[in-house]
Amino acid sequence: MGHAAARGGHRCRLPPHRADLCHAQRGGAGELAPLGGDGARLPVHNQILTAAEAEARNPHHAPGGGWIGGVHSPRDGMAEPRKAAPAIAAAARRLGATIHQRCAVRGLDIQGGRVAGVITEHGTLRAGAVLLAGGAWSSMLLRRHGIDLPQSSIRSTVFLTEPAAEVTPGGLYTPDVTIGRREDGGYIIAANNRGQIEITPQGIRYARKFWPTLVARRKMVKFGLGESFFRGPQAITGRWRMDRPTIFEAEDMRTLDPTPNAAIVAPALAQLGRSYPALAGVKMAKLWGGWIDSTPDAVPVIGAVDPLPGLFLSTGYSGHGFGIGPGAGRLAADLVLGRAPVVDPTPFRYARLVDGSRIQKPGMM
Repeated sequence: MGHAAARGGHRCRLPPHRADLCHAQRGGAGELAPLGGDGARLPVHNQILTAAEAEARNPHHAPGGGWIGGVHSPRDGMAEPRKAAPAIAAAARRLGATIHQRCAVRGLDIQGGRVAGVITEHGTLRAGAVLLAGGAWSSMLLRRHGIDLPQSSIRSTVFLTEPAAEVTPGGLYTPDVTIGRREDGGYIIAANNRGQIEITPQGIRYARKFWPTLVARRKMVKFGLGESFFRGPQAITGRWRMDRPTIFEAEDMRTLDPTPNAAIVAPALAQLGRSYPALAGVKMAKLWGGWIDSTPDAVPVIGAVDPLPGLFLSTGYSGHGFGIGPGAGRLAADLVLGRAPVVDPTPFRYARLVDGSRIQKPGMM
């Protein structure tokens, strides 16, 4: 069972959990209608809820929720990343894939105007088609080859609580806090002001394209200046040589593991307790941070890079890489192999970000 609810009035969207609840602060109930729109065209089963139905599905919320409606998604799923990622890797190996760890890619091998493989720290791998899924590093690597990719990264912090009372069987999205219940009874907590955008050369380069998204989400992120201005995926690097060690091979860069922002924990727990009294007093068990690679319209890029035949992208997932990963992987595989795509790839095309098209408002939350 999955559901979402809205109160007070702003548009809400669902993360991919088994049970979802979100509520609204601004606007009116009419803004809930678009949430069920894709369900008419795709094999998903969303039900628009009335205010009374939303309140009934949210019995543990503090009195006075002011619900205006919601969305119920009974077939949503939930998975533990720490279990799912190794399982997917093992399945890929059984199907013949090879996984090379601690083998950084330095760049693309280009011959005759098309991709011929990738150059790694351990040598060149030949391939007639290459799918770049470099996350926060994708834009930097492409610029080395003269290809523009408007992408930015947000430093985000989330934390895990100790096991606590069940107020939702799966996920819950609200304007104040987002939670997801784990198998062990703890909750993953993501405060809505958890993101920080650090001013960087790459960020400045693409600031104009990101402006609509920044305006729409100005209350969800904070701005700052850190070491990423000088070092990391968004710093100035120039044209590095392929026969020498690169930034990708630096030990502190192989796995991006930014320092989490511990200051968000106390306010998030306090808000959690106010909204759900049964969770008042729950304590944090673990805290971590990460980089979220984002596009100007918050929709990933999945598809071919026409200026360089043989190159395909799968990047810019804007915080939804794990949730939509299996479907996105299927679409990417279809496009690389020249098969009929499982869904219409047009919304994910690379060209929309560089051909002068009007950048749409954020399409995902």
